[in-house]
Amino acid sequence: MNALTIINLVNEERAHVRLPALKNNEDLAQAAQKKTEDMKAKEYFAHQDSAQQTITEFIPKSYPYSLLGENLGFGFANEKELVKAWMKSSSHKSNMLDPTFVDVGIGVTPVDGRFLVAEVFGTTQQDFLARKKDLISFHLDVSSILIALTIIFLGLGLLTKRGGKN
Repeated sequence: MNALTIINLVNEERAHVRLPALKNNEDLAQAAQKKTEDMKAKEYFAHQDSAQQTITEFIPKSYPYSLLGENLGFGFANEKELVKAWMKSSSHKSNMLDPTFVDVGIGVTPVDGRFLVAEVFGTTQQDFLARKKDLISFHLDVSSILIALTIIFLGLGLLTKRGGKN
């Protein structure tokens, strides 16, 4: 099971819906690897261990995140089968196709001839603020276009005013 292959497959799915590729991030990969090793050592498969510890416990201080997401997988024959299964799950697919995520890291740990995989998504505080600014700008651009089209359509008589007669 190869981490870069998983990232490439996820980015192919994102490209299908015109989303930017996620960047492989070493801090998130380190956290994902620690997560899979922790699950193996403590024999659990969940987003929280018995002490309610989550992925946030594994994120290094060098990654000042605003947003995090996590997908887990176990026992898949290869990377394609894993990503295919995640795409069939609404929650996993939502993480992979979330436009607010910028970075990703993959952890892979062998367990009894199979693989335990953690995929950690993130957005730093800096990237979050930049994306938020872009989204606001996009929203304002779309709103301006819709207002202009409404005025044009009203002028051409293609729309009627509510409650009024043409």
